[in-house]
Amino acid sequence: MSIISPQHTSPLSQLPQPDRAPQPSSYPASASTPLAPSLDATQAHSSLNDVNALLTPTNLNRIMRNPHSKESREIIDLTRSTLSPANLRSMLQGANAQANAQVLETIGHKLGKDQLAPSLSSAKNAVTKHQINLLELQALNNLTRLIDADGSDGVLNTLLANDIALDNLQQKFSNIDSTAKSFSDLGGLLTKNNLDALRSPSGIGHASRGPDTANPNAGNSSTQVAKISF
Repeated sequence: MSIISPQHTSPLSQLPQPDRAPQPSSYPASASTPLAPSLDATQAHSSLNDVNALLTPTNLNRIMRNPHSKESREIIDLTRSTLSPANLRSMLQGANAQANAQVLETIGHKLGKDQLAPSLSSAKNAVTKHQINLLELQALNNLTRLIDADGSDGVLNTLLANDIALDNLQQKFSNIDSTAKSFSDLGGLLTKNNLDALRSPSGIGHASRGPDTANPNAGNSSTQVAKISF
């Protein structure tokens, strides 16, 4: 699948695979990910609709299961670049401003903590089940070796496999929690009050410094709308 750019006008056709092993080297930190050039009003409107179409419960579930996959990164990076400060400013001005504001509110609702909770739980259950299956396979292999009179090695391998499995599971849980927090922080910022502030003459520089306290989906982040990142 080709890499998606913010100028792309149709949703991704492929989804992340939940059980692929994470590849940390392919998961660049947000600080090192180059931001795309600002979009004009038409491009911003189109890209925003792409993001909204991609942020389905199924996609969010699969992204949280494996945020390091190529497909997950494409969705995350498209979301991040589309919702840059300059693009938000462009979206919330002009003929499509009202429609874009409604889509942004919809995205904010999708990314609320309560809405993400089922995906968070499902992702953790899936990686736990996958790890248990691996351990059961290892135990079966060790049982075979025990029958072949190599019992001591079999016990040692089982203990080592259990330690490795626990480390892997903890790392995957950390990745899932981090991804869920990034999305919920963004959802907490895309509130009606913040979006109204961005549409005001003072613009993006004077948007709320925190989430909308009237919004139950808003988190506790003090990040400005102008500093949204993944």
